[in-house]
Amino acid sequence: MTRTFPVLRKWMSFAAAMVLSMLSLALLAIVTPVAVAQEPTSIPRAMTIVDLIDLPGIGDPALAPDGSSVVYLRSGSDWKKNRRVSHLWRVGRDGSQSAQLTFGEKGESDPTFAPDGRAIAFVAERDGDKTEQIYLLPTAGGEARRLFEHPTSPSSLAFSPDGAFLYFLAANEKTKVQKERAEAKDDVFAFDEEYQQRHLWRVALAEPTDGGRKAVKLTDGDYSVSRYRLSRDGAHLVFHRTPTPRFDDSDESEVWIAAADASDPKRLTDNAVNESGASLSPDGKTVLFVAGANDHFEGYYNDNLFTVPATGGPSKLLLPEMPYEVGQAEWSQDGQAILF
Repeated sequence: MTRTFPVLRKWMSFAAAMVLSMLSLALLAIVTPVAVAQEPTSIPRAMTIVDLIDLPGIGDPALAPDGSSVVYLRSGSDWKKNRRVSHLWRVGRDGSQSAQLTFGEKGESDPTFAPDGRAIAFVAERDGDKTEQIYLLPTAGGEARRLFEHPTSPSSLAFSPDGAFLYFLAANEKTKVQKERAEAKDDVFAFDEEYQQRHLWRVALAEPTDGGRKAVKLTDGDYSVSRYRLSRDGAHLVFHRTPTPRFDDSDESEVWIAAADASDPKRLTDNAVNESGASLSPDGKTVLFVAGANDHFEGYYNDNLFTVPATGGPSKLLLPEMPYEVGQAEWSQDGQAILF
């Protein structure tokens, strides 16, 4: 296996990209005047930093349950507000019928289809919202409506397979003391020491009978849930639990499994590396995850594939001799193979 240093590798990649960009701009600056002198009407101007910033960005694709279309985020520059804003777009799988679905002033994020394909859930902050909230947009057309009001911004939306629940992550609400300090402008704190733990919630999608829809907090305690995945049958969830939401604590994250309501949690890993992308096999027997480690769970190696029994036991490195790095991995439909 190839041993690497992730942080250094990321900075080297960033530095290399910046150097290439600067060299490209420098070459354009050198070549363009000569070319213009020979054929002034046929050579376009050199690309500028402003042009680069104005390039649209594409991300967060969500496939419709019937496979007919994809919803995705397209981001652009808002120079008046000095930020980039993302909106939901939808396009047919053959590339036709591309259309913008949302136009919120502050943009939208986290799109995901309901299992029946009749609605798209997303996160946005709109008029009257104190913070970002979850909205549902009918795919047949119409206005998006806020699902309910949550005190902190939701993220990482996921429907249960039966469409009965919508899961999400959200930070804990600030304490009364923290709110009073903020109001009094007494909000000076040591760097990286002011944070709220982030936990897993779910909200029932059936119309409430008591007049108000409320989310239920599934995990709680002095730790954070950084990522999670529901099993395909909706009976279990696999999640990554960290001491805090801080980046420096990511190496202390571990993989856990629990029932769909987060009851009966069981820790599956115990090491000093950061795992990601944990998911349960279709037969419910094995958990797949990615980690930058060797078979002894020593760190600073290329990200590779690992499995661990869902009932607990030692983790297994699947491709010890592979010279490449794994980005993400998924179980095949029948669970007999892993796609990565």
